[in-house]
Amino acid sequence: MENPKLNIESAYKSSLNLAKSHYENFPVVSFLIPKDQQKHIAIIYWFARTADNIADEGNITNEERINKLDELTERVKFISEGNCQNDFDSALLNTIKTKNLSPECLINLLFAFKQDVTKKRYENFEEVLNYCKNSANPIGRLILELNNIRNEDAFYFSDKICTALQLTNFIQDIEIDYKKGRIYLP
Repeated sequence: MENPKLNIESAYKSSLNLAKSHYENFPVVSFLIPKDQQKHIAIIYWFARTADNIADEGNITNEERINKLDELTERVKFISEGNCQNDFDSALLNTIKTKNLSPECLINLLFAFKQDVTKKRYENFEEVLNYCKNSANPIGRLILELNNIRNEDAFYFSDKICTALQLTNFIQDIEIDYKKGRIYLP
């Protein structure tokens, strides 16, 4: 019988490779991040990248995208209860449990990815800020939780920073988003 820990470590390693190789506007796993945190950040990145690809990539209908994101939402709930389908699930569960992460942050991210599929235009700035609440702020909160920081002041300032980064990203990607039929800025 195989050692499940080896499979988890393999999933972490694959996640690290993905985080280091996929283009983002910033390094996901920087040398500035303590070594023992890198695998946890990488598995969260794997999760977010998987969901983002469902929302954006491939030739499937919007209905299929929503169904897959709904399935992933249910999967997060099952993972949180200890029910894993594969090594990546097991690694994510390990990170959630050992770092005491809020699965709700992952579910909020999925809500934002569903919104990417269904909402193409934002009528006012309040709608954009509500989108950021689910698309950006959960990442900051997860990073705080990874570092065992769980206080409302830290969450408040993290939300402000993450929202600002998301708004900056909208400006950077205005052409890319427009080609995908999305206009985030009112």
